[in-house]
Amino acid sequence: MSLVAGMDGPQRPAFNFTAPNDALICGYRFERGHAGLPIESLAQAAGLLADRGSREGFAWLHMNLSHAGAQPWLRSHAGLADSFYEALDEGSRSTRIERDGDALYAVVNDVTFDFKFDAADVATLWVGVQRHLVVTARRHPLRAVDRLRMAVKRGEPLDSSVALLDHLLRDQADELQRIVRSTVERIDDIEDEPTASRRQQRGRAGGWRRSMRPSAGSRA
Repeated sequence: MSLVAGMDGPQRPAFNFTAPNDALICGYRFERGHAGLPIESLAQAAGLLADRGSREGFAWLHMNLSHAGAQPWLRSHAGLADSFYEALDEGSRSTRIERDGDALYAVVNDVTFDFKFDAADVATLWVGVQRHLVVTARRHPLRAVDRLRMAVKRGEPLDSSVALLDHLLRDQADELQRIVRSTVERIDDIEDEPTASRRQQRGRAGGWRRSMRPSAGSRA
């Protein structure tokens, strides 16, 4: 991370997008009817956000919260509601979508890439949605948001920030349905095994069933 010098002296820190642990995982800007164009750096993203009121379309930034610079950069440039940052800090991870003025924010429980039918393999994605900006933020690589990223990379157009949120939630629902089907098949296989072997697998099956239950107090 380095300081960018300007006419008025030092500016905000400039983050190197090519660094392995950078805060920006990926970014795209969208105009109606067109595929998303990549945002290559946080410096480019900052310029787009500073000029958002005069631009059509919207930007999507997918952020890595494990990077120490992620939250400071968002607070400096994104203009997200305080409720988004409060959701990051609170203990509850119940899935929900709430409105804050003209913005939406969501807390979404998603599964990690190395999901092995264990409750510990479920992690949280935080989403902030405004007319000209969507921010998704996570601490661990997650499946549903990566499905969205791959769809955008293939050129699928998204006409609004709400359309992107809808796509993400549908991707998550599809992924969870796939996991449920796979879990049921595994449990059926265990129940078809001989009694002695079934006893050994019973605890594992119980854990899978628990991982399929919605969290207490969750709401859509």
